[in-house]
Amino acid sequence: MSRFDLRDLFRARTPQERVDALHLRPDLARATVALVADERIDVQVTRLERLLEPDESVLMLVEARHQRQLGLLMLSTRRILFRPHGDHVPVVPVLPLSELSDPESQTGSMTGRLVLRSSDVVLEVDKLLGSLADQFAVAVRAQQFAAQQQAAGALPRDPLAELVDLRSQYVAGAISTAEYEAAKARLVPEI
Repeated sequence: MSRFDLRDLFRARTPQERVDALHLRPDLARATVALVADERIDVQVTRLERLLEPDESVLMLVEARHQRQLGLLMLSTRRILFRPHGDHVPVVPVLPLSELSDPESQTGSMTGRLVLRSSDVVLEVDKLLGSLADQFAVAVRAQQFAAQQQAAGALPRDPLAELVDLRSQYVAGAISTAEYEAAKARLVPEI
């Protein structure tokens, strides 16, 4: 006979268990777990998933405020997208990374501010918790650098620059601890 433990009934699910139940794409699931939000955000993440293209990977996801609306700010391998919370959402600001100028970030005592500009869109996010504005800006610069290197093709690979890029992706929550440690173990001997 099995014993019933009342603690199991009232145990809160971990963020990983909660996100696993959503059956998201692996890249979006990793970014959602790193977001460290409660279950109220789950429906918003599933709505964001519908906007993703099959050939892009989510690198970072944060909750932010733009034009007095809370929403999800996403960095992918191709673009930055802000999707406000809610059922019926107006036009979603999208900034292709290839057209993006250098991101501007400021961090105050409790919140940060981030300004992203492309040739025709300005996305000003005025509320990001803690140092997320700076972390997001670092992740954007790292992805822009990686895209430039990839576009240049056969440029010599700099293992130190690659390690710095991987570190910023790890801090941003875009890659797991295991992925970061494996890549670090491969790159450190090359430096």
